[in-house]
Amino acid sequence: MRISGGSAKGRSLAKPKGDHVRPTSAKVREAVFNIIRPHLEGAKFLDLCAGTGAMGMEALSQGVAHAAFVDSDSRSARLIKDNLARLELETSARIVTVGALDFVKNFRGEPFDIVYFDPPYAMEELEQIIMLIGEKGVLKSGGALLVEHASKRPLADEMGRLGLKKSYRYGDTSLSYYIRIEEGETDA
Repeated sequence: MRISGGSAKGRSLAKPKGDHVRPTSAKVREAVFNIIRPHLEGAKFLDLCAGTGAMGMEALSQGVAHAAFVDSDSRSARLIKDNLARLELETSARIVTVGALDFVKNFRGEPFDIVYFDPPYAMEELEQIIMLIGEKGVLKSGGALLVEHASKRPLADEMGRLGLKKSYRYGDTSLSYYIRIEEGETDA
């Protein structure tokens, strides 16, 4: 895995040992950054179910001010920490070793501009977590949520305060792009 753009472009990341994570494919990573590129500069980015942390590190390399990496697996947290140090990006990052549901349920901070959520495809709480991202203020008004999920598990057009802007399909993988909308606003 390599960083594809920005200050760390071309630098490689250490890969996870074993099969406890499913890294986002290069094609999907490229698509995500094509979507969010205009919103990266100075943004706060959340890599939820971070796994390797490649999405958050790519975001840091391409201009976000701060990235938070959330994953319940301590092996992933160690890998993320090592890769951040390797890329000299650790001062702009925070790693939280907790499950996604607990993180969003108990969120008490400044909302993020961009949330990338790449859970295990069989995660039962998927829709609940997406709803909570909008309800608990994890994502700021007008902010972007990108959810990577199995194509055979389509997501609703509206989830509480989140409205689907567009959905993309890459074989067995789909990417759903939501915007957070405040009550009374429309997604025009």
